[in-house]
Amino acid sequence: MWKMMVTTSMTTKKVFRELLCVLEDWPLHSTSTCDGDQQDVLALAATRALREILRMPRCPRGLKVHFPRLLLALLFQVVYSTEQMSDEVDTFWRECQEEGGLPTSPSRLVAFEVERKRGWDTLLHAETHHCAMGLLAREIRVVSRHLNASVVSYLVKLLSRNEPRCELPAMAFLVEILASPGPNVRAESFLQLVPRYLQSTCSIMRSLVLKGLTVICDTPWMVPKMRFLVQRLTDLLQDTDMDMVRMTLSVLRKVVRDPSVPISTPIALQLAERLQPLLDNESWYVRQLSVSIFKEVTERVANDGKKPLKTLVHQSLLPLIFHVFDENKAVAATCRDTLLQATAFLKKEKLRQVVLRDQQIEAIGECLLVECRSRAAEYLRQSLTYVQSPQDSIREAAVAFLGVLGQHMRAQPEKFQLVYHGE
Repeated sequence: MWKMMVTTSMTTKKVFRELLCVLEDWPLHSTSTCDGDQQDVLALAATRALREILRMPRCPRGLKVHFPRLLLALLFQVVYSTEQMSDEVDTFWRECQEEGGLPTSPSRLVAFEVERKRGWDTLLHAETHHCAMGLLAREIRVVSRHLNASVVSYLVKLLSRNEPRCELPAMAFLVEILASPGPNVRAESFLQLVPRYLQSTCSIMRSLVLKGLTVICDTPWMVPKMRFLVQRLTDLLQDTDMDMVRMTLSVLRKVVRDPSVPISTPIALQLAERLQPLLDNESWYVRQLSVSIFKEVTERVANDGKKPLKTLVHQSLLPLIFHVFDENKAVAATCRDTLLQATAFLKKEKLRQVVLRDQQIEAIGECLLVECRSRAAEYLRQSLTYVQSPQDSIREAAVAFLGVLGQHMRAQPEKFQLVYHGE
């Protein structure tokens, strides 16, 4: 019957429109046939109808026109039918099998009709749907570039609706398509989804969104359009997942570097505060990104934010000095540049000159204690932490600094006594 219906142009358009309506609306809307079939059964019936059409010797013209929507609708049908196997669906499927030649589960119907690839087995498990969708999207974005714009448009509309079951696989597919080569005119529509999904309780969803933002950051004209996300990205720096923090830092660095994206006083203060613990992170890449962003904050904070930011910059001086001796050369170089900027920000010109011409911790420490003598007790507390650093070079720098500090503390025994007693 279905083959006959798509042999004429008059009925083909109506047939595909109706099949798409059934597949795309399920399970979002209540859909049933005149004899009362349930919506999940009807969607599987539409899938079976498409199977019959696909087996025709010649591909109907309407199939090519609607291919992007049909492909995605069928992929999400796999997601839904894998998660839901009601009595009605089970009964319907057994009846179809008795008629002959169908797979043993509804989700296998779609996989049966598409060239088998590495990701199909992954697609048929609920916990790995999003991985398979990403794999498939990578193939499509290469071999069918002309479809990318329509695919993105469809996925954005889908993600704008409230259907939790399809959100993760849809986002995985969308992020991969965004990475397709050439100008990405659909990136702005993705950005509209970001505030909602960046707050998801699902760590995989947050990771996918950050991956999409990383892709968009590679398009210079898109970076200024991301300024409204700085607050949300700053909040993510408190995440306990360091991979999430690393991705967030990568995006933040590109956004705050853009001269057209201002750093307001509240954001600058929050960023500086949340970056401080990350300066000592075990990952050298996290350390380097954190220090780099901290430098941008001190350079580009609004004028009214410079005074309240000084306290946080003061607290960061000694950690920056110690990490000038970081075993990772990239981190050490970034810390030195940031230390020079911090001393300029605090108007500590003598200290800046010492850092410029001398790489010895004793000389830098001596000048720091002269320039900031009132902070000697604070520096003692900070140094004791770095004596336990896993890096030999930093431990040695901390011990050397404590030696210089001890000489200064002898001239102020009352302060040393207060620290000794933990007051």
